[in-house]
Amino acid sequence: MALLSLVDSLRQYLETSLSPTPELIGDGYPVAPTELPAVAISISEVTERLRGIGRLPAPTVKGALRVDTTLDLANPVVTFTDEEVRLLSTDRRTVHLAHGPLVRADGTDIQPWSATDIHVAHGSTTFTPVAGAPGADEVQVLPETGELRFASALPETGTLTLGYFVGEWEVRSARYQGVLSLETFAADLAGVNALSRQIDAVLEDPAIPGVHQLSPAAWGPAAVGDETLGNSRRRALTYRFDYELIEPKLATGGGLIARVAVDLSPGPEHVDVTREGS
Repeated sequence: MALLSLVDSLRQYLETSLSPTPELIGDGYPVAPTELPAVAISISEVTERLRGIGRLPAPTVKGALRVDTTLDLANPVVTFTDEEVRLLSTDRRTVHLAHGPLVRADGTDIQPWSATDIHVAHGSTTFTPVAGAPGADEVQVLPETGELRFASALPETGTLTLGYFVGEWEVRSARYQGVLSLETFAADLAGVNALSRQIDAVLEDPAIPGVHQLSPAAWGPAAVGDETLGNSRRRALTYRFDYELIEPKLATGGGLIARVAVDLSPGPEHVDVTREGS
């Protein structure tokens, strides 16, 4: 998971840094001329150090962490080891979110809230957040308790789609060192040389999340044309890397949240979540 995160981060960085953008960037080789130029990413000789959760080695983080999740209205519960907790009140007008308290996108909890701060939808209906008593198609947000209140009972079936921000969370960290290989592919030697030099330039001081160090290790020769690789020529560039993956962790019924898809764009951190073991 951590190494895949590094590959994805590097791919996104190269896609935005190289001009023109190669036809193919990822962990696969080109197989046709239409996929040239291309960059293949691989990692080897990996060692892992400095692994921990919570305050070892990282402290609890405060800010605005976006969580996107859903609530099954036919079975609105979370399951703990020894009990099952219902998230929807008996009159079906109040939802107790599994994570709380809540904050706005800017990290504050000041009313009023907007669609940027919280998303609540059922089918084609998107509820407008309000501070006071809700009306039709509105939802009252109580950030201190992590509650959502509706004007009328929610349906017995269907899915409530939720997107909101929490203000404090733990992190799990893992640190890796190893060798990163970037193989450049182009139709001719001039193309290989141009792409290789451009990659070497953009990796001189890369803004890649989690990468603490990226040091050149080798610059290979341009190989002869290979028919199985789109009749391309290629060169291998290798770097030694030091990479730290920091994953947000939110405690809820069913265990820690496990799958974390972090949005690398500027602004509040964004994740999609599922429980461990699912």
